[in-house]
Amino acid sequence: MNLYTPGFFDLQWRFAQRIAALSDARTIDQIVPFTVLPALLDYRTDDPAFLDSVASTNAPAEYLYEIYRQLPKRGRDPTEHRFGCFLYVFPWRSTKKLRLHFANVDPTGHPLARDRAPSRVTELRNLVADVERRQLEVETVRGGSWLYNVEAYRDLFPSVYTDTLTALPAEPAFLSQWGQFVRGDGTVRAVLANSFIEALAGAKTTAECLAAFPLPVLKAECAYTDFKKALT
Repeated sequence: MNLYTPGFFDLQWRFAQRIAALSDARTIDQIVPFTVLPALLDYRTDDPAFLDSVASTNAPAEYLYEIYRQLPKRGRDPTEHRFGCFLYVFPWRSTKKLRLHFANVDPTGHPLARDRAPSRVTELRNLVADVERRQLEVETVRGGSWLYNVEAYRDLFPSVYTDTLTALPAEPAFLSQWGQFVRGDGTVRAVLANSFIEALAGAKTTAECLAAFPLPVLKAECAYTDFKKALT
């Protein structure tokens, strides 16, 4: 079963389409810098011939989704270590930073419900315990996501971490930006998506298109030793 639905592909295509219209360029050439479609398509977008073939279709968003739907299931990334809804990547970008990620794999489907908070905190503690067990030389913990705008998510972390939250420029090439539109079952949040599309329609520049995202990506980063001490 695929995680994402056609609506998610269509939303990103509309975004690329608007940027293309404002810069007098092909929509297909905008999906690499401005969408997460390259990652979803196993980076086939590196091939100019592939981009040309998509551009020649009558329904490019649907065409791209069909390719995505037929891709084989990906194997596990050996740098990722999962603990319930949380996972970490280390080393991150050839540094001694541990990169936190979150995914809705809670069996209830409501990972940020109040009664699920203890489970999430336990997962974070188990994550730290794994770092200690593996004796990783982690210096800092870093996270970046639209999710930090959600109080129930922020409250899972120690204040020494969330006190560092700062807004980043829009990052449309990363899921940390686009994830705000997707429910746990892969369907698109219609109210949020419609608001986004309406803002795009009035955008006159690429910068205004980037400002149309309802929620910014927030970054948090602190010393690993402080993060660990606050959790244990």
